[in-house]
Amino acid sequence: MKIVQITDCHLYAKSDKSGYNNILPFDSLQQVMQAAKIESPDLILFTGDISGDASQESYHHFIKLCEQELSGHDWYYIPGNHDNPELLKCLLPKQDLSKRTPIEKGNWCVHGLNSQFEKTLGRVDEASLCEMLERIDKAANKHHVVAVHHHPIMVNGWMDKHEWLNRGDFIQQISMRNNVIVVVYGHIHTERRHQAGNTTYMSSPSSCWQWRCSEEFGWTDEPPGYRLITLGDEGQFQTQVKRI
Repeated sequence: MKIVQITDCHLYAKSDKSGYNNILPFDSLQQVMQAAKIESPDLILFTGDISGDASQESYHHFIKLCEQELSGHDWYYIPGNHDNPELLKCLLPKQDLSKRTPIEKGNWCVHGLNSQFEKTLGRVDEASLCEMLERIDKAANKHHVVAVHHHPIMVNGWMDKHEWLNRGDFIQQISMRNNVIVVVYGHIHTERRHQAGNTTYMSSPSSCWQWRCSEEFGWTDEPPGYRLITLGDEGQFQTQVKRI
């Protein structure tokens, strides 16, 4: 099973509006989509912050790009702290991975969690976490991927002010399950990888600007990108970050 993770698109109501590092989120997302589809993925995951201003127009831009660039590809999203969940529910009711059963292919299941809580802070409600864990336990013979927006692993920088408040509960539960192989997340706009027991925690570059992991707010000159993950039948995987 081959997955492409795209995250933190930050689209604006005006498609020609630029942001940090003079990057136009609409243009960079289009280029990321064009590169990603060449990978022939089985699944494309958007791990939050599709919008940067929670506007209806930004989601129309996103839908337009998906129709134009990802026709024939399976894709799903989970909301991020900048997103408007009610608008997403109206516009893309079937694509929210946090609101549906996991994606299954071969020996793998892919789950989505909604960590949107208050402003930039994250929290996963207990009912949603328990429901996901029950599904994982019922499919104990399969390998599992969990997608969430907020970072479960601290980055020791300014982004930790915008943390996932109950991430400890999540990490504790995941550590008790050897079949959760991969956790992918966004939010921090940079590439990270961390091993904890049998689980690998991985973030992807943003499809627009990249944050600097420093005490003070800042960004880098690294280009936008995405993460490619290839899952093997026996629970092994390979991954690579690619940039446009």
